[in-house]
Amino acid sequence: GAMGWSVIVRSPSAVPTLDMAGGLRQSRRIMSSRFAFTIAATDGRARTGAIRMQRGTIRTPAFMPVGTAATVKAMKPADVAASGADIILGNTYHLMLRPGAERVARLGGLPDFLGWDRPILTDSGGYRVMSPAALTS
Repeated sequence: GAMGWSVIVRSPSAVPTLDMAGGLRQSRRIMSSRFAFTIAATDGRARTGAIRMQRGTIRTPAFMPVGTAATVKAMKPADVAASGADIILGNTYHLMLRPGAERVARLGGLPDFLGWDRPILTDSGGYRVMSPAALTS
């Protein structure tokens, strides 16, 4: 198995990555030098591991609550963390509609606005944010 195997990404070119069978191969993808991925255990094609980032570690497979408009409904950030979540998902389109980029920036950025000091994943949202304007012209 791949017990104890890890990838620490240091260069944006030719970094080692895992293929679907769990083997090493060279990749030409651009990747950040600010994270590391470790495989803790494998069972066939299934695996557990961790992604270490500046804001914290995400255990995989990951439970990722959705904070569509900068909040996980009916939960305080401490309750979300207590549920076992290492990361939350935000929706850029909804964030642009309300509360808006300017307000989020004024309040210290998305982590401060959310009250969440762990990793946050946002979708690009660009198509949906920009396309309504094209549809109305």
